Amino acid sequence: MSTSRKKSFLLTLSTMLCVILHKSYRYRFFNVDNRQEAEIVHAKKSFVIASWHQNCFAGILAHAGQGFALLVSRSLDGEIVSRLAKAIGLQTVRGSSKKGGQEALDVLIERTHGGLKSAFTVDGPKGPIFEIKRGVFVLAAETGAPILPMAAIGARYWTLHKSWDKFRIPKPFTKVSVLYGKPIHVSADELLHNYEELRARLTKELVTLEIQAVNMGLCPHPGSLPPFLDPRPRGFTQGIAS
Repeated sequence: MSTSRKKSFLLTLSTMLCVILHKSYRYRFFNVDNRQEAEIVHAKKSFVIASWHQNCFAGILAHAGQGFALLVSRSLDGEIVSRLAKAIGLQTVRGSSKKGGQEALDVLIERTHGGLKSAFTVDGPKGPIFEIKRGVFVLAAETGAPILPMAAIGARYWTLHKSWDKFRIPKPFTKVSVLYGKPIHVSADELLHNYEELRARLTKELVTLEIQAVNMGLCPHPGSLPPFLDPRPRGFTQGIAS
């Protein structure tokens, strides 16, 4: 088998396995009032979902067929995500901070203006983990669409400990909980003068959702919160998922 055919086969197989996992999950949604609040702000009900890269697998699947456009890198991993998104009724725009990023962002801005909802992994595609990049705020400021923080976490999941983001894959037939945070509105003036405050606010919202999920008994403690926002005592390891 040629290299190209082998690659195509593996991509197809990966997509099929992801779809099978998707069909086995049981999704639960929390803080839906925050999503409803985000929808009424924009004239065409557009908003921008923001999540950590480690949660993107469950987050993408949980929003299947809901009219989202995803920013996806041009890497091999991005190709898998792109094929999966197409299989479950989502759109993708290919690009990253290093390859085609501005062009992809411009396309995403255009589609958001047109009424599509967008989704960003705010520390992707290559990290560092939990360090939010500028793109999500630019998209929100350019379109007037609010940012909707989101965490999607399985009650049981595998963690890819060697990946930069400690990527999470919910185990088959588990419950996947999707939690929405308070919408964040971004103006061009705020982006220009209060960028670090916006980053801190979004970081806090995303971590708060993780803590809420743990406190509600929806998942084990993830064990990988940013240290400056982690409320646990030093050395805490109980409940880390594997």
